[in-house]
Amino acid sequence: MTGLVVGFLFSSMNMVHYQPFGTNVSVENMNIKARVVATIFTVAVAVLLARQSSAMDYGGIGVRPANPDPAVPNSTSWFLYSLKPGEAKNDAVEVENNSAAAEDLVVYAADSTPSSDGGFALKQQSEQMVGVGSWVRFYPDAPPAPSTIGADGITVLCGIAPASADVPKSAALTKAQSDALATWCQGKTLVELSLKSMDSKNVPIVVSIPATADVGEHSGGIVIQKKAVQDQTQQGSAVILTTRVGARIYETVPGTILRSLQLEQFTIARNQKLPELTITVGIRNGGNVSVDHTTTVEVTDTLLHRHDKKFVRDIQALPGQELVTNFATPLPKFGRYTYHAVVTYNDGDLVKTLSSAVITKWFIPWVEVGTGGGILVILIAGLIVLVRMRRKKYSGNGWVPYVLDADTSIMVLAERSGVEWNTLARVNKLKAPYAVTKGQTVMVPPGSSLLQKKTVVVKKKTPIAKPKKRTPAVTKKTS
Repeated sequence: MTGLVVGFLFSSMNMVHYQPFGTNVSVENMNIKARVVATIFTVAVAVLLARQSSAMDYGGIGVRPANPDPAVPNSTSWFLYSLKPGEAKNDAVEVENNSAAAEDLVVYAADSTPSSDGGFALKQQSEQMVGVGSWVRFYPDAPPAPSTIGADGITVLCGIAPASADVPKSAALTKAQSDALATWCQGKTLVELSLKSMDSKNVPIVVSIPATADVGEHSGGIVIQKKAVQDQTQQGSAVILTTRVGARIYETVPGTILRSLQLEQFTIARNQKLPELTITVGIRNGGNVSVDHTTTVEVTDTLLHRHDKKFVRDIQALPGQELVTNFATPLPKFGRYTYHAVVTYNDGDLVKTLSSAVITKWFIPWVEVGTGGGILVILIAGLIVLVRMRRKKYSGNGWVPYVLDADTSIMVLAERSGVEWNTLARVNKLKAPYAVTKGQTVMVPPGSSLLQKKTVVVKKKTPIAKPKKRTPAVTKKTS
């Protein structure tokens, strides 16, 4: 069995929020002293495409049409009618208790209302019924004696519909009996039942179509609800949990049927609380019947195609409904993305397609780009400083020419110049094997020892006195 289960959250019997059942429903903390009570209604709405022998069941209770027509698809799950304005029909609803304990139940009819995701839901009991919910009356008890329900059912007994020609007229009633029957024929809008475990009961109903009903589809449902509630207290909050189960009613007033959808909204917005985008598709059903349609949203990563996505959702738009469907997708970190929505539905044998404009968005991580850009600027600035330092180091600015007075090696020359040999070689554009020879002009730092002039010390020789020539003594001879 396939079903759609929709959850509702009510506060002080007024609907304030609802969401699909099965997701986490959060209730704001409410002080018990303030006696603020939040009520969570869980509604199970029958959307069965095919059904076996069981009723629509949730929480141990179930509901289904008591008189399905085998020739009518889905009539085992839904109440399907094609009554004219002013026409009425006898029927019955089967209520089941499949739980292990006895249950006290409340049964009533309700108008349809869109759920938060556009699905089929039913109004709560406290709301005013103006559509199908007001067209159904329940007859859980037998009519007052001596009246009985004949072959033509309640509609004939109560004069809601003319009797068949072969049905004899009822015997005359006293005024008291007539008044009692008139009161009974008004039916009930709400019925209370007590069912034992694994028990069921058929409750007769009459569906009366107003003479002013418009051509087209009208929807609602019959709801059974547990009378008992489950009180729970969570973090200072009083919570009341009640279970409802519903079976749909579709009444299509004969006439010109119009199926028409319009695609009126397609937007992309960033979720302010989560790192994701919300894609919104707005559909309006301008026809007079419900339209099953398929909404497809294509997300394309045009640069890398690594994050392409496709969202597909089958949903029903009620007549006159403005249906908004949201899709959540992760927020891209970087890239160029396109978004496109397509809605398809059947109009008889024709397949109609509605297409949105293509929305293009660029996603740039500005924080990361700013951080990376700052780091890049620092690196570039450092590189520029380094290049300038190297250029200054190897430019030879302020160096002076020096003519070698002897052959030497680059290593000796660098040592005497007070710089590294490779600096000396680069400034002078020397190539391996870096030979420097006598008479070659090289640039050297101004403080190089090579530039210091040599001081030549000349030692003066002490003159040596020449020995005086001795004059030989002359001896005079005496004669």
